[in-house]
Amino acid sequence: MQPTAHLHQVLPTTRVETAEERLAHDVEELISAVQTTDSALDVRRVEAHVAVDERRVRSLRALPCHRCAEADVRWSLAAAYDDLADAYRERGRRDRSAWAATRALEERDALDLAA
Repeated sequence: MQPTAHLHQVLPTTRVETAEERLAHDVEELISAVQTTDSALDVRRVEAHVAVDERRVRSLRALPCHRCAEADVRWSLAAAYDDLADAYRERGRRDRSAWAATRALEERDALDLAA
């Protein structure tokens, strides 16, 4: 028996899409950590997860691949990086805010090239 997805869920279908979905999830977790915790150690822990996910996505994107999912998770990923930039900016972390804004721009540029 195969698992059934709710209509609002987008199921990643390739290794790169799965990795991008995990990265988007971890970026959202990082947004939450930046907004809600004062512990730099907790934030660094989640930042480390995001860094590992980013390396995985970059290496998989370097391979030839065909996207199969109906919706492209890269749009969600770009939006998550925008939200992360805002969260860092609110916490006064301009360097990390600039990094997240740059990542959002890179995701959008890649989407424009793919279109």
